[in-house]
Amino acid sequence: MGKISVIGVGPGPRNFITPEAEKAIKEAEVLIGGRRILRRYRHKEKKVVGGDISEVIRFMKEKKDMRIAVLTSGDPCFYSLLGAVLREFPKEDVEIVPGISSLQLCFAKIKETLNDATLVSLHGRSLRELDRAMDAEKLVILTDSKTPANAAAEYLRKRMPDGMRVFVCENLARDGERITQGTLGEIARGRFSGNSVMVVISEGDKASPRVVPGMPDHMFHREKAPMTKEEVRAITLSKSDLRADSIVYDIGAGTGSISVEAGLLARKGRVYAVEKDPLRRDVLENNLSRFGVGNVDVVIGEAPEALEDLPTADRIIIGGSGGRLRDILRKCHEKLAEDGRIIINLIALESLAAAVKELEEMGYEYEATQVTISKGERLGGRVALRPRSSVFIITAWRMIK
Repeated sequence: MGKISVIGVGPGPRNFITPEAEKAIKEAEVLIGGRRILRRYRHKEKKVVGGDISEVIRFMKEKKDMRIAVLTSGDPCFYSLLGAVLREFPKEDVEIVPGISSLQLCFAKIKETLNDATLVSLHGRSLRELDRAMDAEKLVILTDSKTPANAAAEYLRKRMPDGMRVFVCENLARDGERITQGTLGEIARGRFSGNSVMVVISEGDKASPRVVPGMPDHMFHREKAPMTKEEVRAITLSKSDLRADSIVYDIGAGTGSISVEAGLLARKGRVYAVEKDPLRRDVLENNLSRFGVGNVDVVIGEAPEALEDLPTADRIIIGGSGGRLRDILRKCHEKLAEDGRIIINLIALESLAAAVKELEEMGYEYEATQVTISKGERLGGRVALRPRSSVFIITAWRMIK
């Protein structure tokens, strides 16, 4: 079998192609690459890369006894055809010649370090890919024609705080090179070509002032929506034992205070804020925006029916049941991962008894905690404690067989 060289030709101009890359191209019998780069070379055998990668792979297999050079823009190890080549051909038959990537060029232009950056590619992907990197100090986004920089900025603007410094680098090292700097709002109002490199740099404090359970109640927008109080919320989330990648249901989300904090704690996971009252959507989304939480989906609908199409949950927090606790628990049992937990907040003793009975019938172990919070208020020269209503918190998990 002949040798396959996957060669990075940089951003396009000849002066960005390394001598090692030029040598490998000269030695090749077959060239594969973009139409513009192939025009430079006089090889007899050429193949233009189009949208069908499988066609390129078939061509390479037909020419397997020849020396093939696959020319990739930028660096071949950075979002290129290399992945497809390594899946189809033995590694010992593949040589990789590095090149200069758009990422390197962008950071050289804006004069920033690259070592502390978090990368997200939107090429053929949803804007929701950005959710997993909302807490990045430097967020680098590779955009495409379907999701240009202004679309990414508009998505981030609703989920991140003010004070973000944004750069968009277009047509790097080519005619029409443009470096645009602005705020998320300014970039969202602009127009940009596809295949740009966008860099979002945090300036000052992060969106979320705290990532520990129990943020003060006054930080949340409420109106008339019910809200789990900060002390109960802190205990509830502690009992939930969330992981960074947990999938969480917050049933009876109300203001979304549990959803907000769960989203901050499970920053690589996903939270589904289930709320039956459509009038509370604005309150929920206001709080998600206020804290810059991008990994929470608002699900308007009544449980248990609203849970039907959600993915398997690692943790389910029930703060409101609308009198349908038994039905909700049965559906949660179906949707819960084997090692998952259900956490239930209840006020009435009768509801506690009903929940315990149902959990026992379904084969769960559980613990129940009664929480009574008293708030101190200054009256004259002394402090008086004013108790709030008691809350029962049940933590349940499947019995080990």
